[in-house]
Amino acid sequence: MDANTFTDFATNPSNPYYLHPNENPSLILVTPLLNSKNYSSWSRAMKVALISKNKLRFVDGSFLCPSPTHALYEQWIRCNNMVLSWLQRSISESISKSILWIDKASSVWTNLELHFSQGDIFRIADIQDDLTRFQQGTLDISNYYTQLTAMWEEIDNFRHTKNCTCAIPCTCGAASDFQKYKEQDKVIKFLKGLNEQYSHVRSHIMLIEPLPNLSKTFSMVLGQERQLNLPILPDPSTEKQPLAIGGRGGLGGGRDTGGCTHCGKNNHIVQNCFVKYGYPPGFQQQNNKAYVNLAENFAYEQNSTQETTPNTPS
Repeated sequence: MDANTFTDFATNPSNPYYLHPNENPSLILVTPLLNSKNYSSWSRAMKVALISKNKLRFVDGSFLCPSPTHALYEQWIRCNNMVLSWLQRSISESISKSILWIDKASSVWTNLELHFSQGDIFRIADIQDDLTRFQQGTLDISNYYTQLTAMWEEIDNFRHTKNCTCAIPCTCGAASDFQKYKEQDKVIKFLKGLNEQYSHVRSHIMLIEPLPNLSKTFSMVLGQERQLNLPILPDPSTEKQPLAIGGRGGLGGGRDTGGCTHCGKNNHIVQNCFVKYGYPPGFQQQNNKAYVNLAENFAYEQNSTQETTPNTPS
């Protein structure tokens, strides 16, 4: 390693030895943490995070530790320990204990790969079982689609299909048929796992020839979900019906309508009705015309009732 190659690590962000002032050992670069079942997705996420920080070389083995007399030795130790801390904080506690005493980040990476990538076949079987049983349930369409896609992508990561690089491309159509049927299987699984409220759009999509791709299918079902979730607006042709107020003269009679049950007004209750119990001593009626009007209206209604009621023979 040329001692002059990376000597600007203190000021050059593109230098792999550069550490930003905000970077510290307590950072958790990815979640969820590594456990015994998610190594494939975890390692992918961890690589992306390390690449963004220009530190992947410290785990892939391309940056060997320089000699103690090298100009970059101290900075290499610092960067290596920083990556070690990030790895440890991105691993579940039970696994972290097994790599605690490993000094090199590249050795930790190799150790984790050896321990957890060997179960790929069993992991594929688990994912396929999960896919078979997976239903929408309480999930909305976006979350249902996202979780399905995550499982498909994890399987594709285990069983990566290379693009053909042969000098003479395939002309029989076998390769294109394979991709087409693979896409159709995803669409069918997505549709079959939907709740019954989407049975109409599901039947409609499955009758389309050719079957739309997964992205188009998702958009169609998402549109149906939005229609189902629209608020129900009131019918503008329906007029508000007035509350029926029973009793003498339409003023409430003996039924409690929220105001006085004696005179039918809403600015007091029957216990405080001046019409029923009389005005208090010293009451200035000329300054309280509203109450005078109440009394006059009530007296008028009483007289009218008596005049229209036929005499009952004794």
